[in-house]
Amino acid sequence: MTSDPTSLICRAHGAALRGISEALDRHFVGLAVAARQALRKRRINPKMCKSLCRLDVAFALVRHVTKPKVDSLLCELQASLDGPQDEQQTDAAAGTLPAGE
Repeated sequence: MTSDPTSLICRAHGAALRGISEALDRHFVGLAVAARQALRKRRINPKMCKSLCRLDVAFALVRHVTKPKVDSLLCELQASLDGPQDEQQTDAAAGTLPAGE
């Protein structure tokens, strides 16, 4: 069994979805839907529901990620970081201080 992050996410997602489906004796279209239903039925707590919803988002990303998409994202990020900006406005909005302060 591999332990790379993608495999771990896929394995956890499948096991969680199947586990909730079995426990509630229902088919669900996704893990987030299943987690919210398990929360409503008081089978899991809110913290677990939030973790499972995040796992569902991670699984969706892993399922649809491609090298061109990642390359595009990183190029866009670099262009944003290299481009002009109003430092005081962005720092204030982010709640951060400029470097060195």
